Amino acid sequence: MTQGIFHTTCPSCGGPVHSYSASAKTLVCPYCRSLLIRDGASVSDSGEDSAPFEDYSPLQIGTTGHDQGQAFTIVGRLQARYDAGVWNEWYLFYNDGSSGWLSESGDQYVLTRPATSSATLPRFADIRAGESRLTVDGNVYLAADVRDITLERAAAEGELPFRFSGTRQNRVADFRYGGEFLTVDYADEPPEIFAGQGVALADLKLQNTRSDTQIIETAGKLKGSRASGNCPHCGGPVEWINGLTGTILCPSCGSDLASNDKGLALRQKSARRAASEAHTLPLGAEATIHNVRYTLIGVVHKTEIGENSGWTEYLLYAPQEGFAWLTETDDGEWSFAQTLNEWPLLDRSGNPLGKRKLYEYQSRVESAAGAFYWHIQPGDTLQHRDYGRDDDKLCAEQSAQELSWSRNLSITPEQIEKWFGRKIEQADGADNRRALTVMVIIYTILNIPAWLMMDADSVVPSLFISSIAIVGLARLGRRGDWRDVFKSDKDDDD
Repeated sequence: MTQGIFHTTCPSCGGPVHSYSASAKTLVCPYCRSLLIRDGASVSDSGEDSAPFEDYSPLQIGTTGHDQGQAFTIVGRLQARYDAGVWNEWYLFYNDGSSGWLSESGDQYVLTRPATSSATLPRFADIRAGESRLTVDGNVYLAADVRDITLERAAAEGELPFRFSGTRQNRVADFRYGGEFLTVDYADEPPEIFAGQGVALADLKLQNTRSDTQIIETAGKLKGSRASGNCPHCGGPVEWINGLTGTILCPSCGSDLASNDKGLALRQKSARRAASEAHTLPLGAEATIHNVRYTLIGVVHKTEIGENSGWTEYLLYAPQEGFAWLTETDDGEWSFAQTLNEWPLLDRSGNPLGKRKLYEYQSRVESAAGAFYWHIQPGDTLQHRDYGRDDDKLCAEQSAQELSWSRNLSITPEQIEKWFGRKIEQADGADNRRALTVMVIIYTILNIPAWLMMDADSVVPSLFISSIAIVGLARLGRRGDWRDVFKSDKDDDD
């Protein structure tokens, strides 16, 4: 990659500034962070400056990679901060002179490039996440994320192909079809379309990512390292993982906190109890799963609306692997889940093809503690749909703005103990299911002699009635085993 096709000096500090793309409209001085507006062969100072929040991303200006054999370089970044969280849009310049974007949001990476389509685009006001569809090239895409927000604290670095201001109106709808991805940007008329797919950073063959030394020099702390402080509301101890989020919930009082260079600042007090009052695994606990060291950074307790039941979700984080979830029901059942970057293919009703629908329900966040990559609050509600089998489920989770899919696999409490290296207390429900399993076995053994002595006319209805009873008891007593389908051919005991 060359050092750029356009060179100038910053009108604010005199430092050298260059761009790679002939279409660059905004340049950010790498020395004084001034926002510069490019007009032909000259630049002018907008009077604003821009300093992105140090989020400890491994990506940086100058990182190179390959997209389907085509080399690219990261030349710019738009960082958007809003009430629900933070995400990065990395601007890519390809060796053939074209451009694209690598979106980095929580545990999801999506690579897109500008596209054209003759499809009739819906009005932004008519798009609903999980409901609206868009047909492009014969594929029916479903709306996955719909956002109409004002980015009052947006920041940039490098170069961008549009005129940038620190305050930016953002109206974007994302659509998915399996692993394919479409973004429709309604900032201008007509809207712009970007097409691509969900990716893993390991697949992009990245070079010149940020080293530990660079992170130390720029931020003073390693990505994934622990930080601690005291809640400014109740004084209780708070720990979090650097670089994941600016929002933290106090485990003692549930207050909404913001992390900064000086420690913790109070955003909003909470009168609700914190999740730490009643959960099995503590914040900060570490687990080794498939030779990857995870840290438990967040805990959420949810209840099913209209039912006297609930569950606890534990957010796990590993710097090289990203995020994963453990779920513990009130009855002591456990499962492991990761968000899917490639969606299942869906029918016209939004159900995954070839999967049986199990449950449909609503949840409400009752309490939360720790750090999260989005802004979670008590009272948040979600719609859920589960498909497949109880021990291996595809799960849809939907809010007003977003639909996501995950794969959820049952695991045993014994596996949890092995991963975390600690003994856990099992709920009464686990003992009840063991008893029911024993009852199924005893019931079957006791009835075998009677079945052998019956004539054909009697044994058939007896077996039918008994099978109904056995299936019912087995469903109540069944505990799913860990099935390692995320990592093929690996030992479950890792």
